[in-house]
Amino acid sequence: MKSRNKKELISIQLYRALDAIVETGSMTNAAAPLHLTQAAISAQIKKLEDLLGGAVFERSGSGHVLTDRGKAALEYGRRILALNDQLFAYAGPNSRPRQLSIGMPPWLLSEQLIGVFNACRAVAGEERILFRCDNLKTLAQELISGELDIAYLLDTAIPPLPAIVEWRERLCWVAAPGFKLADGAPIPLVNWYGSLTDKFGIRALEATGARFSIEFSSPDVRSRLAAVAAGLGYSLTNTRLVTSQVRVVEEPFLPRAGDIRSGIYVRRGLDCPRFERIIQAFQKAIEPPRMAAIRSTPNRHGTMVDHVTDL
Repeated sequence: MKSRNKKELISIQLYRALDAIVETGSMTNAAAPLHLTQAAISAQIKKLEDLLGGAVFERSGSGHVLTDRGKAALEYGRRILALNDQLFAYAGPNSRPRQLSIGMPPWLLSEQLIGVFNACRAVAGEERILFRCDNLKTLAQELISGELDIAYLLDTAIPPLPAIVEWRERLCWVAAPGFKLADGAPIPLVNWYGSLTDKFGIRALEATGARFSIEFSSPDVRSRLAAVAAGLGYSLTNTRLVTSQVRVVEEPFLPRAGDIRSGIYVRRGLDCPRFERIIQAFQKAIEPPRMAAIRSTPNRHGTMVDHVTDL
């Protein structure tokens, strides 16, 4: 019987070659740590390009610059390499007990991260914990794949896995203290593609035909808040990120700030009773204060039921 949708398998050595070139800057430098010749490295990259159907590096004099296909291959390849190495670490001949891995978005304030670290470590006992900060998409994917054990995720219209607890986090528009929009001027925005301002602000403004301009753009939340504090414009953000350098505003020309679904999710198969104290400490440290939480618990039929309580 012929298998459906049969695809080629990419050797893990091809991913290692790609990663080594990016890390060392050239095929020549990548050859030594992999105990290969430059010709062998070049042949592996050619094989990878043949399998993917296009170049992974741009053909130019500016060195080894990844194409979009190359960036995707590197991103997924590094995950495959990490899973491969973890398999040997946890189930190989010299295996060691797996660390409990906890994921969070990278934009949490320093004092919030410190609170999480201290709370979890205080109840960990002999359990070893690995903390990670990464973008939400990567955290969700690794939670599904089983590479990550627990994660705090936001804007989860379709949660990746059943939640330990879920809640709604308030959004707000912020501006510099004393900042005012000049009469007749377009609304100045601090934004990034895919950010809260982009998803819930710009699209609402476009729907009403309001005039606006992008005054600053960055993928880094802290950079955007700095631009707001400097008076470059308005930005939509999570209430938990409001500092003394910015103020919450409710201008009539700005779309209404709503809220987003958030929660703590665990991978399938995690021994939750074993890590109950750590999970509870993480939840207490990460939940925003005075929010309505949607707590998911199983009913007698095994279906998850939401219970709303005030924190």
